This record gives sequence, C-alpha cells and structure tokens, in this order.
Amino acid sequence: MGRMSSLTCAYYSTVLWIFCLLAIIRSTSTSAAKEYKVGDSSGWNTGVDYASWASQNTFHVGDSLKFSYTAGVHTVQQVSAEDYKGCNAANAIMSGTTGTTTVKLDKAQTYYFICGVLGHCEGGMQLSVTVIDDATSKSAPSPTTVPTNHTSPSSASSTPTTTTPSPPSNPNLSSPSTPTTNLSNNSPFLHPSFSFFLIILLTIHVFPNAF
Repeated sequence: MGRMSSLTCAYYSTVLWIFCLLAIIRSTSTSAAKEYKVGDSSGWNTGVDYASWASQNTFHVGDSLKFSYTAGVHTVQQVSAEDYKGCNAANAIMSGTTGTTTVKLDKAQTYYFICGVLGHCEGGMQLSVTVIDDATSKSAPSPTTVPTNHTSPSSASSTPTTTTPSPPSNPNLSSPSTPTTNLSNNSPFLHPSFSFFLIILLTIHVFPNAF
C-alpha cells in the first residue's frame, strides 16, 4: 500500500511538472501584445508628426493603439484609405469622442485614422499604421533572386557569336557540394511538439516507476 501511494504521488507530481513546462514553453513562444500611446507624451493633438512616430514602431497583430486627446476639442475616426487621403470623416468605420479611445489591431492590414474636427486632419492630425502578422511573416518563403547576368532576346538575336567548345570536365575532379543547414524557426527541434516529446522522454527516464 505504501509503495502504491508513493507511485501515485510521483505520477501526479510528474504530470504537474509537465504541464508547468508546457505553460512556460507556450508563454515564451508567443509574444505579448503591446499597447502604443499614439504620439507618446504629445498624445493625439495638432503639431505632431505622426508619420515619423509610426515609422519608429513595429505593430503586430494583437497590439492596440491608445488615443489620448481633449474631448470636445479633438476626435478620432478610423476611415478607409480613400477617406484618409481626402480627410473625410463622414464614412467613419469607428468614431471616438470621449477623450480616450483604444483601438485593437486584430488584423494584418493598414489602419487609417484622422481627426474629424474641421481643418485638423488637413493640419496633420492623421495617422496610418501597417500591422504585420508574425506567423505569416515567419512562414512566408523568401523571394527568388533573379540572376543579373542573363542575355535579353534582342541582344542574342542581333549579333551571333561563335564559341569554342570546352573539353569535358572530369566528374571525378569535381568537388562535392556541401549541404546547407537551415536554422530557421521552422526547425523541428524548435517546434513545441518536439519539446513536448522530449519532456515525456526525460520524465520517463527520471521517474521510471511512475509509468
């Protein structure tokens, strides 16, 4: 009975240990969402270069923008790209007038904001931010490099050239190509499922009597 109780205790301790490690892996693999105060200490106001402010930050899906302004003096409207160019707040997607407006950036796209008070948008109170998706940017294939030493069809047909054939190369003298090791984030050794499998193996090794 005593041995059975100790085995049961060891089993539940092992399970708890595994869940704790999985929670740590999950929390470290997912970046925490961040809230950005628009304009920093200047807030949402006239006389601020919001294009420069946006260029100094990188916005990810899940982040949010906090607009701080004086209610009754300024407003914040989320608009389309076309209305952003024309400073038109009549077709606003979202409108804030309370003095503090927080917008969740839940999609990988470009968001457009203006102040709806007459003349303020034209005076510089407009902001556009481009939001990126970490998962998409990591899994997207790298662009194919186009070789620059190609010959255009026009130049190839205009002047024929005579080339002297080179002697066949000896295949035994060619050096073998060296395989390239990919250490990207898609490596299976960095995948959470592999980490879980490794934890199970270590647990069985450390607590053989628990299984």
